[in-house]
Amino acid sequence: MEPVAVVSWADLVELEDAQILGDVPRTVQVGVSEHAPTQTTADSPGRTTQSVMLMVVDGERLDPPLRLLVRGSELRVLGTQVAPFTDGPSLVTCERVNPDLPDEVVVVEETGPAVLDVTDAVYVTPTATLWAGAAHIVSGVPSVVDSGGEDMPLDKVTITMPQDAPYREGLRVDVTTSRTPGLVGASFKLSGEILDSATTLRRVVGYRPGV
Repeated sequence: MEPVAVVSWADLVELEDAQILGDVPRTVQVGVSEHAPTQTTADSPGRTTQSVMLMVVDGERLDPPLRLLVRGSELRVLGTQVAPFTDGPSLVTCERVNPDLPDEVVVVEETGPAVLDVTDAVYVTPTATLWAGAAHIVSGVPSVVDSGGEDMPLDKVTITMPQDAPYREGLRVDVTTSRTPGLVGASFKLSGEILDSATTLRRVVGYRPGV
């Protein structure tokens, strides 16, 4: 009986370069399998995600929070499954980073306490504009919190901005234009950065003032 030729997964796919982003970028050879884009749940309406599976030939384990640049798109590493046999390829599950920034915002810093505008009979807080540009605001289903013994909605959003946008806790983001009509004119106080932010994009949490 003639010996059966062993065909590895690496023989069945076309390999291409994937750049591992970071302080010291490097390149690995991978096979790419892209899944169809899907819409996320009601907690993140309008946001599109896409799962991508990479076969890393040398069996290297890639773990979060690594980011990869594949076919010109940035991928967020979710986890790695190592082959059950020695020298086998590893399978890396990734999510394609959504670069869509359809909204326009202004990041401002409050420079003093609110003062009364006698003309309009409203209190106005003096501010300094730090940055203006494109962003992506996701407003999910409001959760409910206990405030002073009463239930009230917690109006929380996730804001995606370029890394060069100034960020620190306490800054305010004013929405100038948005594809979601209910967000136009809204203001949010920045609270914290989400740990799975992309290399070129930063995701932060914002709350409506007074909530």
